[in-house]
Amino acid sequence: MIEYTDTDTEIETITDNNTAEPNFFPEVQTYSAKPFLKWAGGKRQLLPALQTYRPKDFNNYHEPFLGGGAHFFDLHSNGFKGISYLCDFNEELVRTYSAIMSTPASVLKCFNVHIACHSQPYFHELRSLDYRDLTNAEVAARMIYLNKAGFNGLYKVNKQGMFNTAWGYRDRISIDSFNLFQVSSALENAVISQGDFGNVLENAQDGDFALLDPPYPNGFTQYTSVGFDETDQYRLHEVCDELTNRNVSFIQTNADCDYIRDLYSDFEIVPVEARRNINCKGYGRGKVGEVLIMNY
Repeated sequence: MIEYTDTDTEIETITDNNTAEPNFFPEVQTYSAKPFLKWAGGKRQLLPALQTYRPKDFNNYHEPFLGGGAHFFDLHSNGFKGISYLCDFNEELVRTYSAIMSTPASVLKCFNVHIACHSQPYFHELRSLDYRDLTNAEVAARMIYLNKAGFNGLYKVNKQGMFNTAWGYRDRISIDSFNLFQVSSALENAVISQGDFGNVLENAQDGDFALLDPPYPNGFTQYTSVGFDETDQYRLHEVCDELTNRNVSFIQTNADCDYIRDLYSDFEIVPVEARRNINCKGYGRGKVGEVLIMNY
């Protein structure tokens, strides 16, 4: 069993150079939080398109398929200071965000244990643990470590909801501790919850904006043990109808295929391309066709 003690490796000290007088730094560099997990289907490659098409002004932000959070962090780095309602069905992921938001130092302390013990046997020992038996900080450190040490940075689970990515053959593992504190700061005005994407309707109001990034048809769906089938796609369309009735602007990202184009023919559809780098086979990587679906 892996134990966390007060004698574990000390955490790197974080300093803030921005406390000095501005005149001392004629070119002040700003640091923005960025995703701390590698996530299949992440939206980093689509950020230029999302920046172009998202509303220029809105009240609160909603993201019910949070994943790696690339768009949320981009919004924050571009000055959005409203309330963000961030949700995902993956309980382990939600507990990771919650831990980083509230106790980033504890997450780093646990992660430093993993750095010190990094090896293939240790990876398999940690992978075999049930995250439900761990504290939030331990869950977060474990998830980040397995994401970095696993094969190709792929997060996937089996039908029992247990992480089952293979060993990634990396000699060393590190973490950007400064970014983790930036992530904690970015989450200051966020409401983080675990649940179904339909829960977005609990808080969405007139003048808000939502990003909907579901698993794609015939694409990767092993983010949770339950998957995402055709019934879920139809339920998501119903959510989009209700968001429109409430005057909530949304962008949905999805696969560029006849099925999705037919399902969302009553909305604006813009084709885009994104490069996908997370795949166990080389031919599964590269540019793929996707669409942005909007109600404005």
